[in-house]
Amino acid sequence: MVNIMLKMIIKSVKNRKRSFLLTMLVCIASLTMASFAVYIYENAHFCQNVVENGLTAGTKNTAIISVRNDISNEEYTELYTKLLNEKGILSVGEIEINIGLEDSELAKVQCSLTGSDENMINYVKIDSRAVGIYDIPLEKGIIEKDINLSENVHHVYLGSGFKKYYKTGDIMEEIYGENTYRFEVKGFLKSGTKVIDPETLLSTDSFLDDKCYKKLGENDAVMVWNETMYTNAMFFTWSNNVSFNQIKTQINQIADSMGIVTVIGSIDDILNEKLEAGRKINDFVNDILWIVMITTIIMLTCTQISVVFTNMSEYGILCANGFSILWIAAMLIVENSVKIIISGICSSVLFYRLLDILFAGVGSQSDVCREIFIRNVIPANCIICILIILVSSAVPVLVLMDQKTSTLIGGNDT
Repeated sequence: MVNIMLKMIIKSVKNRKRSFLLTMLVCIASLTMASFAVYIYENAHFCQNVVENGLTAGTKNTAIISVRNDISNEEYTELYTKLLNEKGILSVGEIEINIGLEDSELAKVQCSLTGSDENMINYVKIDSRAVGIYDIPLEKGIIEKDINLSENVHHVYLGSGFKKYYKTGDIMEEIYGENTYRFEVKGFLKSGTKVIDPETLLSTDSFLDDKCYKKLGENDAVMVWNETMYTNAMFFTWSNNVSFNQIKTQINQIADSMGIVTVIGSIDDILNEKLEAGRKINDFVNDILWIVMITTIIMLTCTQISVVFTNMSEYGILCANGFSILWIAAMLIVENSVKIIISGICSSVLFYRLLDILFAGVGSQSDVCREIFIRNVIPANCIICILIILVSSAVPVLVLMDQKTSTLIGGNDT
């Protein structure tokens, strides 16, 4: 029975191969468009998830202070000190993804690991007063918090690639100008951790335009410094028993007393603004997704119904040879399922190739593309294919089941 059914499916496809291929092409195009819709939607929310998962205090208890007027180094230091001593504030400081320490031992080792010839080290630079803001898991060692480092002492956390050169507790000294700087290895990073890029949160662009994180690998480094970086923005966290409005009022009072103009924004508000910037795009994409899905389902359903009426004689012959209508219905479902599954696989391959073309040479986006493709696009594509199979098979099967065996045996001439 099964062999006969498969032969009949193959024969049916051969007899109408042009319409079969055309239907598949339309289905591939529709599923590829659906994949783009899913990708754009997930890309807009991808960085939101990274930010939420990368902050120890969460987005509700983390904010940014931006200083809007020029102040001296001494005023920066005084502002830091007053904020750290303010009740309810847990940590405050600056964070940046940096490149520097030219010709240092660490820079030479990293360049040797990566094959770079720039003789500088790429690293995440964190103010020791803000070391508790990021959630950075370690493979070995511990991130020390609430530490009081001197200005020339820095804690270093290295990727696993540095293990053949250093071990926990190793100390390096570098001379820059008149000062000697001490770098102490305190641990080794867990590879694959996403560290938020502060520039993402400080920019006014939507997440669609940003690479919002740096993924820590075996050749990366995180350094904890105790010096004022003198940028115009710094992060801070506060305890759960204090509201954002309360903490904002306390900080404004301190800033006003020092003649400093500040703008304070919670990470929650920043995320909402960034998502709002892309919300119209998301709504438009969602509309397209629904239109594409509905059009594809209607088209495939109509095609399958036409197959039923076109092949009445063949189905009649099958019934005369002992096939039941249920077997013929199963044959329709199998044919339709194979068609959609092949289309789904082809559309996934096509979409992935298009991603490669769109982001060719843009290394900063390639890992984001792959992660969204694997974790979101492929599962969504599978769900859409299943949905299309169910709907586009159900109606033709109902039409077929409504036919009498005698009618099918009589064929189209009855």
